[in-house]
Amino acid sequence: MRSLPRGKYPNVCSWILKEKSVRAWMNRSTTHRKPLLWINGIPGSGVSSSLLCCATTLPTNHALGKSTIASFLVEELRKTSTTPTLFFYCKHEDKERNSFPALARALMQQAVCKSDDLLSFVYEEAAICGEKPLKSAARAEKVLDLALKSLGPVYIIIDGLDECDLSEIPRISSWFIKYIHEETQLGNSDTRCLILSQDDKVTHRLFKLVPQISITEGDLAGDIKSFCKVEGSELKRKFGLAQSECDGIINLVADEAHGKRRSIKDKMQ
Repeated sequence: MRSLPRGKYPNVCSWILKEKSVRAWMNRSTTHRKPLLWINGIPGSGVSSSLLCCATTLPTNHALGKSTIASFLVEELRKTSTTPTLFFYCKHEDKERNSFPALARALMQQAVCKSDDLLSFVYEEAAICGEKPLKSAARAEKVLDLALKSLGPVYIIIDGLDECDLSEIPRISSWFIKYIHEETQLGNSDTRCLILSQDDKVTHRLFKLVPQISITEGDLAGDIKSFCKVEGSELKRKFGLAQSECDGIINLVADEAHGKRRSIKDKMQ
């Protein structure tokens, strides 16, 4: 899973938990009427764009990306809930991460770890159709549907939907919208799905009726500041800087990150 080390940067992304829609989506004490949620932002507004602008000292093994919020929520759910959490990170031009069959395989691989009966079922289905990797979309849809229903209540987080092949984005979005709607109407389970992506013409049309949260400049300002303060403190310790010098570096890098992010957004408008 790709994320910032929570112990080192405890405050980064914590603002997302203050969002009423996210709290309601995570809360399993009552049945949620809107179990599907879309978190979006235009290119250049994501946490990755902000942090990558100032992450010159971040160790290379701590990958940064727009997956930061998704990873934060996965970790939070695993820490606070006993309900299984399944996740998938889409990636542009990666055949193992940019299509519905790839997504279905990844979710089922995680799901079978939660249930021995489900493992036997998925193996039998794969053997019957002769598709151990479940390459066809139709077969993947069928098996994923049965697997999720067998697993019961579950959280599903899909990050970077806009990175999938253009033909796959409508398939993925429509399948999950339909699945969540039908399960909610029938009262069969309390499965909840959260999708993160850019807000472009394609995703905007597909998710126009789905509850959404749009990432703003203000949301990211605190993340940038928290990140810079941690790195600034390390520079102060390493080079014996005065606090005023440290504060100056923090403000300079934060302002530079803001300027680069604004430049990206302006180019997209």
